[in-house]
Amino acid sequence: VCQFYQKALLEHPQAQQAREFLRNRGLNQASLTEFEIGYAPPEWQNLPDVFSPDKLEQLGLLIEKEDGKQYHRFRNRIMFPIRDRRGRVIGFGGRVLDQSTPKYLNSPETEIFQKRQEIYGLHQVLQAHDRLHRLLVVEGYMDVISLSRHGVSYAVATLGTASSREQYELLFRYCKHLVLCFDGDQAGQAAAWRAIKILLQIMRSEREIRIMQLPQGHDPDSLIQEQGKDQFSTQIDKAVVLSDFFFDYLAKQHDLNTIEGRSALVRVARPLIAEIPDETYSQLMHARLSEVAQISLSVKRPQRIRSSQYQPVQGLDSKLSLVKTAINILIQNPEMIRVVNNQPRDWKMIDDADIDVLLLVYETIDHNSDATFLELMEQLEHHHLFERLKSLINKLLLTESEIEAELSDVITGLNKETRQQRVNQLVSKASQKALNTQEKEELSQLLTDK
Repeated sequence: VCQFYQKALLEHPQAQQAREFLRNRGLNQASLTEFEIGYAPPEWQNLPDVFSPDKLEQLGLLIEKEDGKQYHRFRNRIMFPIRDRRGRVIGFGGRVLDQSTPKYLNSPETEIFQKRQEIYGLHQVLQAHDRLHRLLVVEGYMDVISLSRHGVSYAVATLGTASSREQYELLFRYCKHLVLCFDGDQAGQAAAWRAIKILLQIMRSEREIRIMQLPQGHDPDSLIQEQGKDQFSTQIDKAVVLSDFFFDYLAKQHDLNTIEGRSALVRVARPLIAEIPDETYSQLMHARLSEVAQISLSVKRPQRIRSSQYQPVQGLDSKLSLVKTAINILIQNPEMIRVVNNQPRDWKMIDDADIDVLLLVYETIDHNSDATFLELMEQLEHHHLFERLKSLINKLLLTESEIEAELSDVITGLNKETRQQRVNQLVSKASQKALNTQEKEELSQLLTDK
């Protein structure tokens, strides 16, 4: 059928209007051949008898009326064959040549064609590139063909006005960087917002999504014909990242000078951010929301032991925090430093008033590993933290094995607190300026090691 439509474009006596339309849109023979553009004649029965009516009906090319008569779906339209990523023709898109509606008509859903799972032009892009650095996602067949003719050979189109999660997941299989192109008018903004709500549900830290908005009155086809490839590519480079578009769009919908406006923005944004599966990206989006709304928001965090939740074993004061418990065990049992030395000890950022006392005790024991409790106290007697240390000491009523197990649990809790403080620090920094590659990797690792 695809070959029949191609031949009809060249030979059918009523195809002159279609050829002129394509010529006026700047398409040359190379484009017609690459994308196998054809023409469906105007007759109600325009496909030859060589095709099985049953097969044509299964493929949605033949429609049966209520009176039992059959007619062909596509008539007097320019035909764009839709190929799957393996190159098989699975459906068609047809464009009218007059003012009738619909302007574009796609094949219906069939056994071999589900439009939510297919992308127009993807096969041609994969044929042209061994490796893709980015994909430009546009809305129309003509946009893809015109961009390709001008040298932008990485453009694809969704099938219809509404893109789907399945289509984006398909694209991410081949490229981690997508640039979505939308008209700059209100309808284009709305389409971009619908796409973003879908994309948030599949966002990952390794994926990059940008939004390119066109000047008023332009589509990709008209813009590249006016500007040329180089200037058009520059416009692609200037596309904004998804997070910026997300918050800019919401800021235009709400008055951020009022409490009510900021509150309304949070009500809209928070459920959408909650759907983000990637924890690093979710944390950063929450931090940005806090900044935009000028409010401190709780963020979903990895589960960890908190000082307030810690329950010491019998023999320790149940009111002691992790830090106080570690101080008591170490100062009274200096030999237990071996437990600490088997674990990381970057505790300076822990938010606890007595963290300096714990670090002092640890450093003193580390330099005097054979010292007893009394010897340690004598060494610290003149230190400015000594009085605070004395006030924290509680008598331990634990066996040696209980003390070691207890200290091991406490150190684990302290290290979790340390990781969380570093997460908070990085998230806070990200809300002010972009993290560098090393910091992004660190944040991702911290969230993974929860």
